[in-house]
Amino acid sequence: MLKFVVVEDEQKTRSGLVRLIQKLKPSYECAGEAANGVDGLALIRSVNPHVVITDIKMPLMSGIDMLTQLKEDNLQFKPIILSGYADFEYARTAIKIGVCDYLLKPITVESLQELLDQIELDFAMQENSFSEDSLRSMVRELFNSPEDPDEETLARLSPHLSRYDGLFQIAVQLRWKQTRGDSILTAGNNTEGLSITEEEHAALNQIYQSVSAAFSEAGVACLPVLMPEWRNVVVLYEGADSGDACALLEKALHMDFSGEAKPWSPIAGAAKFDYRTAIQCVAVSTRLLRWALVLGGRHVLTKERVAAAVTTDFAPPSSIERDMIQQVCAHSYEGAVQVAEDFQAYCAASPFQPSSIVEAYVSLVSAVLSKCRELEYPGHRYINQSRLLHWFIDCYSLNDMHDLVLEMLLVLFQDEEQQYGLVVKKAMRMISQNYNKGITLENVAAALNITPVYLSTVFSKETGQPFSNYLTQFRINKAKSLLLTGNHKIYEIAEMVGYSDAKYFCKVFKKITGMSTSAFLQQIL
Repeated sequence: MLKFVVVEDEQKTRSGLVRLIQKLKPSYECAGEAANGVDGLALIRSVNPHVVITDIKMPLMSGIDMLTQLKEDNLQFKPIILSGYADFEYARTAIKIGVCDYLLKPITVESLQELLDQIELDFAMQENSFSEDSLRSMVRELFNSPEDPDEETLARLSPHLSRYDGLFQIAVQLRWKQTRGDSILTAGNNTEGLSITEEEHAALNQIYQSVSAAFSEAGVACLPVLMPEWRNVVVLYEGADSGDACALLEKALHMDFSGEAKPWSPIAGAAKFDYRTAIQCVAVSTRLLRWALVLGGRHVLTKERVAAAVTTDFAPPSSIERDMIQQVCAHSYEGAVQVAEDFQAYCAASPFQPSSIVEAYVSLVSAVLSKCRELEYPGHRYINQSRLLHWFIDCYSLNDMHDLVLEMLLVLFQDEEQQYGLVVKKAMRMISQNYNKGITLENVAAALNITPVYLSTVFSKETGQPFSNYLTQFRINKAKSLLLTGNHKIYEIAEMVGYSDAKYFCKVFKKITGMSTSAFLQQIL
């Protein structure tokens, strides 16, 4: 029986969550509730629960501070962050203290069910003890099904080699789920119904055939289970020891899938024919995937290889976050990409602990997005920060992490004109070309052959701000870029962005940014 504790200052949310957990998992025991971090600290130390679900922002002590103190006590429990703040500001600290699971308010039955199932599987794996309920949860997860498996489904992982086709169809379904088109954007991702592409189907079939052929040639009975969603290959086999099985699998995968451009890394675990050990193998090999960050995707990952890995202490360059923020604030996409590439090269240069690499990437992205929000750069509003956080946590290769950073940069540097109508686009283009001159609403309207009233109305309606505010913000953003170069005096920058009076420019700068030019430089540099 698993014991859980809920620490949440909103009484209604706390009680509702406890009732919902007990309804979804009657075997779970609520060991107590607390309304703040101080009481939660004492309660958890007293009852030693298996699971702690805590809010972040609470009276007296935050959830992060509470978990940090509990980590020093070396208590063994699963920490879950509960918060309405889908925000990277908490991410770097949360990862440091081992929090990789979030429940975002409002909590849904589906999200809670999925999390509880995963918790149960984790504990079952640690104790090597599977209840019938946990086994069925594992099969439900393996087959990507919301329903409990029937006996026929369970039989698919039995010793019968005639079940090849059924397992291959499951792999195809998982691949379909991976290619549904999710994005880090906050909206516009309604791509429900996309099917697997012919290229992806061919790649799956090639892996399947290559693995089967390699084992058959060696006289070893095998049953490949392809898990593209987790970039995972599990091979159930009979008639070989684990070393021979790994060598056969490496031979098969390297034959066709050693290139960096392939859609998954060749990772594998192995087990004998038995549906319990099959599911256990899936869970073990999935946990080993994190080491692909360090050991690369060209070798089968085994517990022995991971245990033998020698890692060095990870100390990311102290300037990395500052350099990236400077490039973003200077509106230099090329410069930001170069910083990202340099950081990727640094992470690949030595065998570091995988968790430290994940933490460093999350810290970098957290710092950039927080600074963009603080300085009111609009791009961060379009990023689904919660989704991006989870994608970093689930990354199994440095290339994937680097691609996520580049995707974030593309959103931050996106052309804001693209979302507006033709009149507003043309007005914005004129501002970008003439911001350093005496441009006004009236002369832009005249150039577009429309009335100032009409331009003002359309501009405000589409952008949510008056023409004059947009022009001022555009000029100040350009001024920020010039300030960061360190090559110009204040009066020169004022003239370069369209202000003849340096004192007035400084007054506008402070009004827009909330700080003086010198304070802005201190923030960034």
